[in-house]
Amino acid sequence: MAKRAIQPRRAVFSPVHAASAPVRRSARRLNWAWAIAALLLGLPPAAAFAIEAVANAFEGTDEPADEGAEPAVFLPSDRGRERMLDRGRRLVADGRWSDAATILDELLADEHDAFVDPEGAATLQTSIRTAAEQVIESLPRDGKDAYLLLVRARADRQLATAIATSDSPAILSVARRWFHTPAGHRAAVLAAIMALESGEPLAAANWLERLAASSAAGEFEPSLTFMRALARHQAGDTEAAADLLAANGQRLGGIAQLGGREESLSAAAAQPRQWLSTHGTQGWARPTGGDWSQLRGSPARNTIAEASRPLLVPRYRVPLVRHPDEARQLEKQRRAAADTGRSLIPAGTPLAVGAFLVAHTPLGILAVDFDSGRRLWLASSVPAGGLQPDDDTGDFDGRLRPAAHELGDRTFDDATSGNLASDGQLVFAVESPPESLVSEITINGFGRGFLRMAPDWHAGNMLSAFDLGSQGELRWQLPRDSEAENPEADTDNTADNQAASWYLGGPLVIGDELLVLVEQQGEVRLDVLAAADGKRRWSQPLATYDDDESIVNPVARSRRLAGLTPAAAEGIVVCPVGGGCIVAVEAASRSLLWAHSYRRARAAIEATRAEDTGDPRTAAIQRCDPCPVIAQGRVLVTPHDAETLLCLEARTGKALWSVPSGQHLRIAGVVRGQVIVTGQTAVEAIDLQTGRPTWRWPYPEGTRPSGRGILTGQSLLQPLDSPEVVEIALADGRLTGRSPARGGTIPGNLVPHRGEIVSQGIESLDVFHQEAALDERIETAFEADPHSPWARFWRAQAAIEEGDVAKGLDWLAEVAASPRFRIPPGGVAEAVERAMRRDFAAVMARWRTLGSAADVASAAPEVARMMVDGFLAAGDAEAAWDVCHGLLTMAPRAVSAEELFRDPTDPALTLAPDRWLRSRLTRITAAAPQALADRITASCKTAVATAAAAATPQEQHRELERLVEQLGRHPTGADAIRRLMGASAVGSEPAIRRELLGLQAPTPPASALATLDTVASAWPLGRVESQRLARAEADGIGAGGMQAIPIQVVGGGAPDARVAQAVFANGDRSLLVTDQLGRAVASPISIGESWGRAGLPWINGAALVDVAALGRLLFVRTIDGLNCYDLDAGRDAESLLWSRRDFARTSGLSGFDRLGGGVGGRVSRDGSIPLGMRIVEPEDPARGGGRGLLPLAQGLIVPGTGSVAFLDPATGHVFWERHRVPQGSEWIADANSLCGCTADGRGSIVLSLDDGRLLETHDLPNRRQRLATAGRRIVTVHSLDELPGRFTARQVRLDLVDPVGHRTVSLGEFSGDSRAVETGDGRLAVLAPDGELAVFDLADATRVFVSVLPEPPARLERLVVQAWHDRYLVLAGCDDHDQVSDISPLQSLLAGLVMTLPQSISVWAVDRHDGGLLWPGPARIERQYLLETQPPAAPILIFCRLLESETTGGERRLSVLAIDKRTGQAVVEDEQVPIRPPLSFGCRVIAEADTHSVTIGGEAGSDRLKLTFTGQPPPIPELPR
Repeated sequence: MAKRAIQPRRAVFSPVHAASAPVRRSARRLNWAWAIAALLLGLPPAAAFAIEAVANAFEGTDEPADEGAEPAVFLPSDRGRERMLDRGRRLVADGRWSDAATILDELLADEHDAFVDPEGAATLQTSIRTAAEQVIESLPRDGKDAYLLLVRARADRQLATAIATSDSPAILSVARRWFHTPAGHRAAVLAAIMALESGEPLAAANWLERLAASSAAGEFEPSLTFMRALARHQAGDTEAAADLLAANGQRLGGIAQLGGREESLSAAAAQPRQWLSTHGTQGWARPTGGDWSQLRGSPARNTIAEASRPLLVPRYRVPLVRHPDEARQLEKQRRAAADTGRSLIPAGTPLAVGAFLVAHTPLGILAVDFDSGRRLWLASSVPAGGLQPDDDTGDFDGRLRPAAHELGDRTFDDATSGNLASDGQLVFAVESPPESLVSEITINGFGRGFLRMAPDWHAGNMLSAFDLGSQGELRWQLPRDSEAENPEADTDNTADNQAASWYLGGPLVIGDELLVLVEQQGEVRLDVLAAADGKRRWSQPLATYDDDESIVNPVARSRRLAGLTPAAAEGIVVCPVGGGCIVAVEAASRSLLWAHSYRRARAAIEATRAEDTGDPRTAAIQRCDPCPVIAQGRVLVTPHDAETLLCLEARTGKALWSVPSGQHLRIAGVVRGQVIVTGQTAVEAIDLQTGRPTWRWPYPEGTRPSGRGILTGQSLLQPLDSPEVVEIALADGRLTGRSPARGGTIPGNLVPHRGEIVSQGIESLDVFHQEAALDERIETAFEADPHSPWARFWRAQAAIEEGDVAKGLDWLAEVAASPRFRIPPGGVAEAVERAMRRDFAAVMARWRTLGSAADVASAAPEVARMMVDGFLAAGDAEAAWDVCHGLLTMAPRAVSAEELFRDPTDPALTLAPDRWLRSRLTRITAAAPQALADRITASCKTAVATAAAAATPQEQHRELERLVEQLGRHPTGADAIRRLMGASAVGSEPAIRRELLGLQAPTPPASALATLDTVASAWPLGRVESQRLARAEADGIGAGGMQAIPIQVVGGGAPDARVAQAVFANGDRSLLVTDQLGRAVASPISIGESWGRAGLPWINGAALVDVAALGRLLFVRTIDGLNCYDLDAGRDAESLLWSRRDFARTSGLSGFDRLGGGVGGRVSRDGSIPLGMRIVEPEDPARGGGRGLLPLAQGLIVPGTGSVAFLDPATGHVFWERHRVPQGSEWIADANSLCGCTADGRGSIVLSLDDGRLLETHDLPNRRQRLATAGRRIVTVHSLDELPGRFTARQVRLDLVDPVGHRTVSLGEFSGDSRAVETGDGRLAVLAPDGELAVFDLADATRVFVSVLPEPPARLERLVVQAWHDRYLVLAGCDDHDQVSDISPLQSLLAGLVMTLPQSISVWAVDRHDGGLLWPGPARIERQYLLETQPPAAPILIFCRLLESETTGGERRLSVLAIDKRTGQAVVEDEQVPIRPPLSFGCRVIAEADTHSVTIGGEAGSDRLKLTFTGQPPPIPELPR
């Protein structure tokens, strides 16, 4: 039998406010339509950008930029009942009491409720039922008499009948409809008693609170106070219950009958908590036993715990991930966020229920035995996320698969699934399918990102109930097929009719009921379920979303993951529905109470829609609380879609105050009239009554919160990524204690349980002793057994933490020798490490008793490393070497090459063990006396000789490679390099290693004359024959009929570089790399996945990919990862050498990126901008981060958004990675140091290339002044006579700045209209308008020559200088602004070219050594475009353009002009090359020495020109007759 469809309700929905989204969408459509039209109509690309800018400007005019968007939800309304309410009010105003009473009674008789449609832009809405109740409450005496006359008799009769027949629903009906009558008051008391007895304390509290606020309250005292207190206690709000007894005890006094016993209110008020603990179990409330059974511990979400500071030595640790690689990748994501000033904390909080710990993990719901740490069960109804094993081997390779994004989503973002709840028997969990978490970021053609859903997601998730004590057996799950289980079930009255429902967060558990927010078909409702079987008891619609913002849409991703869940206290359920709205429901009457609307943050909406340039997925999720906090009659909420902390009145929803949330992350809780808020940078206290800050405690520099803390009555225990837990006094914000973590484990979300603290971090579930409780347990254990090894072990740990290191180590040694106690793994090493931090001298006095240095190094390398640093700090180089020598001689298998650890002396630095050893060996050698230095050298020589004598060539290579890495710049390192270069190991890896080592000592380049001889023999001077070839077949470039996009290759500019150019072929979405002559050096490299997500790659061009070359290695970085290819693998072999998804390109696009720019986001003066022109660009320090590559012979520099890493080019292993560097830095380097130049120059950093150490921080020129870089040196430009109102200075000075040597050398003064470009061989060329050309060597700041070019151009607007063998080719001229429509460039600006107008230029050839002219005069080029994709070593200079003529019917033809670089003479000029007609085109040039030819051609399907250099005398021109 088919399921019955959901019946429509009578209520309609009205918008809270008019939404602004339609205006923005229409603007966006205008943006796209005009930009694409500009391209199709052949308008200049600059026009397309101008149109886009206009559209963007229009798009932003609908609302002020600093204001948020209106709410996006519709609230339930009923026009007919609203008219009835309005009529009733008018009748009351006219004194027509009987008529008014009739209408009001009819309104309360309706079971449905809706909101009164607000007038204007009200932020607070009242429900119709609530409004009718308010009218009755406010009636004057005559009005109330008329009302009672109408309804009192009926209420009395129905209540009497209901009591006589034990009809509970009828009693509730009387209380709901006729509460303002004596029968209604009695019915309310009965309803409260029934609710308490049935485990529904929230409903009981609601009735009792309403009764307490009525005029009849005194008739029921003091029993009413007792019942209110017991209801609050049973609902989990013991603090409020005790406060109520204490406040009313002295005021009211009296005796009440409870459970057949007389109870004195005054006596109960004297010791309220004791009274509650004694009487709360007599059928009125269930004991909590100190359990943490749901989010934030209680329904009010404001648990004040009893806890003390933890001793962060784990009693046990339970892994939450399947593989260490997953843990490493999660930690990398966390650190990447910290690098950008954000904190990522785990989305899930553990439950502590009796003897069970329960946590949500990427694998499912995990239950652990609290006492032993033993895994009890793991249950899940959805596929596990995380790293996927290699398809071929089944092994993990340490690199992220696409599923790793899901792993991070589940761990950091998915609060919907992460927050569990329990009633003591069952665990309730929302389980979301993996595909619902995946919103791929697609970059459209204009550099904007948008989200799209996984195609196989069907828009729903599940609410599951697992049995705690039965191995996690699934008891029930929603949605379910009710008809299969019970064909007779009434689907309207159960929760079975839930197809395609999305549970917005974990349920709120109150008694035997679950309260959960669910969205279905755009409607958000509150469902109240029976905890035992999931049956729906009642439901209340709350709001409805527009189709374009419903939960099934990609834009709703932040709401899907936010974990929205209600809070309940004082009889009110407060529901965050998102979309700019919060709704409160009165549980007992099952009616809407109020709705409060707030303005959504523009930034949150834009981030959700991914219109920013970064990854938007965590933008709005991590900064909010998933639930409100209710305390002292206030509701506090930090909505996920707003940047505001709101304080509302609980009963009315009235806004009391609001403060910008700013850097606030979470509400820790409310205590002593203060709201404690944890943020990105500090903990703050805000006065609950006024909203004013009372104190602020900033985190230590460089630290961020790592989880949710524990709020006690006196302090906040806050975990930090330092890693530690700090204790902050709530009275004044003082730091009162710190608990550093052992072993570097970062504490996560904390909950207290049975005198211990449970932490759910990103990789493990840890249990720690509370210090105060541990002291008592140690004393108890010693009383039972004076020699208890357990007590001695923990006393040793506590003593070390307190600073009594000597005693702690002595006790620890005793325990280590005892067979009665098994020390936890790492317990000794972590204790010794902590002891060294507390008192290094005391540890060193005992360290030799632990064994030899080699033994210490082998058993605990992290302890040995700390010893080395401690000895170096103490000036004991010999002791440092003893330990260091043990690490040097350690078996290589003991240290993983993939392992990175945090430098003990530098928390921002992680590095590989070998790099750390290299660094310390350098420092020890520098501090060693001669005798020790000789000893070190002898030991290192022995190690090298031993490695060279290994049994097999492969083992020899491996051992020598390790020593090369460890010895570094030590004198014996050169011997290790020499032996490694001569090793006989075969295979690609040894060959690559030898080549890289050879690059560190480059050979002198061949002489220019010798290379010119080679050119002369390959392409002899003389007659050049031009041959038109047939239409080309596909050859791996342009095969798809679209554009060939040139991409800059970093490291490809040197004349001896293996790779000169890279071109993206959009047809087959592959990358073709070519050598100096245009020949392919490898098979095309497919990067289709990245570009498939790029929307319109023919527009984005090179902006989404970084390419770098180093010898035979090619590095390609896209938004999907960093890949390295071996170009010598052969065209038919697998060339992928290694891949790192964790170093994917993280920066998106911006307007400046598209318009061309330098590394680090600066605008590039590329020869088209005068030196004196003032550069104007946004002051965005982060722009340009997370992109670019810098290949060096020593390694590959990979910038991140707020980090920089140094990788081994051969393996992809990380040498070191420095975090929290200035964002958007421009990175420059030489063989020894790396400099990160900030946007404004201030706070630029210099790092050691060897180990990433911070060498110094100082100020450099602003990026607007930076002209070029060479190694670690920067060419800067300074205006000498800049005047207000003048855009270009008349005179400028060029300086060469060395940020490491602190040396600045002036290169001279020049005209402000001069142009400057880099020549590609480490030099800078500057051309003045009068034709004076100056060339400088940037390595030593010397001027190579000054030459005056004859016949300079009348207008100097463009400058290009190319180095070719013995000469420079200087191209200078201007744009032809009189362009006509029949000439266009071969590639557009959108593909990366700078020149968009044809140029009329002159070309000179000058000697590279003295500047002498090598041609008789300049070559004149009119209305042409220089072909960017031509190979640099080709003997000709090629210009191409597209021509369109009316005589050919509008068919486009390719015009080709080529001049010989040796003579300046034209060798071909052909304007009739047929081409294919798509929108844009590519052109490829190949110079073949063996055939003495150069082939010039368009894409597949186009004709080609083949130029053959015959060496025959050129034809003699005919003389004119």
